[in-house]
Amino acid sequence: MRYKNKQIILVCFLFSKYGIIKIITFIFNNSKYIPIKHKIYSILVIILIILIVGIAITKLTVRDKVSVSKDFKKNVQQAININCDNPFECLALRLGQSRIISATPSSAEVESFTLFRIPLGFLRGVSNMKTSVFFNLSGDWSANNNIDPIVE
Repeated sequence: MRYKNKQIILVCFLFSKYGIIKIITFIFNNSKYIPIKHKIYSILVIILIILIVGIAITKLTVRDKVSVSKDFKKNVQQAININCDNPFECLALRLGQSRIISATPSSAEVESFTLFRIPLGFLRGVSNMKTSVFFNLSGDWSANNNIDPIVE
């Protein structure tokens, strides 16, 4: 529990007014004293820190809702990786994490997240997209995306 509290404090610091925002304002307010080369490096470092924090949040907080074997999870992950057809989705899936919501011996329902736990379906304009993976007896799989209708 102590370890997670330190992570939360670090994330809060990075996004507080004393963290990244203060560094950015310092860079732009003291522009005549800082060479352009150092400004660019500083901005790139800030962007890199934001990406690392976004990846860390997703990797550390997304866990399976059901317990499955390592082989089953490996097959599901392979099906999810091959199912995504958009290059941006593939990149977002590699930076993010997937979790198994429900599983039977022949199927699984998977929810995928990208940076900062944003659902992967957000790239398609659907925030509650889940992927269903089906296995047959020979070990082959098929996957399709399920979109829950939004009830208003």
